[in-house]
Amino acid sequence: MSRSSGFAGLSSNGFTQVGDAGSVMFYDMLKPQWESRAVSGIGHVEIQEWLMRIQRENDLSNPTVYRLRQIMGLIYAHGQWRNLIPDELNPLRKVKVSSISSYEAKVIEAQDAYRIWCHLPAPANVLVLLLTFTGLRISEALALRWSDINIQGELIHVRRSWTLHHEGDTKSRASKAAVPCSPILGQFLKDWRGATLYAKRWGLRFCLI
Repeated sequence: MSRSSGFAGLSSNGFTQVGDAGSVMFYDMLKPQWESRAVSGIGHVEIQEWLMRIQRENDLSNPTVYRLRQIMGLIYAHGQWRNLIPDELNPLRKVKVSSISSYEAKVIEAQDAYRIWCHLPAPANVLVLLLTFTGLRISEALALRWSDINIQGELIHVRRSWTLHHEGDTKSRASKAAVPCSPILGQFLKDWRGATLYAKRWGLRFCLI
C-alpha cells in the first residue's frame, strides 16, 4: 500500500480544511482508528457502525458525530481533488448521521440564576461571570492567561482558544478583538488571582485554574 493510498496519507497531503477543533478530532479519534487502513478497504457500513459505537461509548452529541463524518468526507474529497483516489471512492456519501442536537435550553428567572451562581465554587463562579459580562466563547475564556487581562485598563485581550485539551487559534480574526472588563468582573478576577496557586503573569496554561 502506498503512503497516499492510506487514510492517514490522504490527510497528510496538504489537507488543512478542518480548523483547530477538527484537527483535534482527527488526531484523537479518526487517525487512531483508520490510519493503518487502505481507503479502498473502508466501507460505509463499517464507518456507520464505528460512529454509532463511539457515540454510545463516549456519550457524544449528534453534532459532534456529524462533524466526525464531515471531516472524513472532506479527507476523501481532498484525496480525489489531488488525484490520489478515484472520484467514485467516497463511502461517506452513504453514511447517515443526524446533525440535530438533543440539547434543550432551559429559561430561568434572573433571581434563580443569581441563586445558582451564588452556590458555585471558585473559579466556576468567576468563569460564569466572565462569560456573562464579555460574551466570550467558552474555548476563548478557558485559554486566557493573566497577561491577557488588563484590569486597570478594563480590557481583556483574546489571543487563543482551548478545545479538547489543545491550544489553538480563535475562531476568526474578529474574535481577537479586546473585550471590555467591567470593574465588577475585574474585582472578581483580581480576587481569584490572589487565591489561585497559578497567579504568575503567564500562569500555567490559562488563568481560571
